[in-house]
Amino acid sequence: MDQSSEQSKSREQAIALARRLDELGADSVVALDVSRSSPFTDCFVIAGAQSVAQMRGFRRRIVELVDELDLETRRNRKRDEDGGWLLIDCTTVIIHIMLPEQREFYDLEKLWFDAERIFDASDTRTDV
Repeated sequence: MDQSSEQSKSREQAIALARRLDELGADSVVALDVSRSSPFTDCFVIAGAQSVAQMRGFRRRIVELVDELDLETRRNRKRDEDGGWLLIDCTTVIIHIMLPEQREFYDLEKLWFDAERIFDASDTRTDV
């Protein structure tokens, strides 16, 4: 598979993961294509959780989809829920689930400002 095809596949996987997190009720879910700026991954999925318990629930459900998508995961999944930031490294897609304080402080979307936003839950929601 050439690099372009791999990046396209990574984008599709990131969007699927972002959609699932949005469906599960995660806050402000976004997916970014960081492939032009990052030497270590193609995409980030960033989502918010309101509590450590909710982060753990998202992790359990999202790991199921990671397996379905046949994504390779690195054994060093960062499980620092008590620190407010859960990271699941799937090599080509890195999933960040953060509590509000950590999300605001680290502001990954601003840090990766030049990345293309390939999914934004705020664009898919409609007010009733």
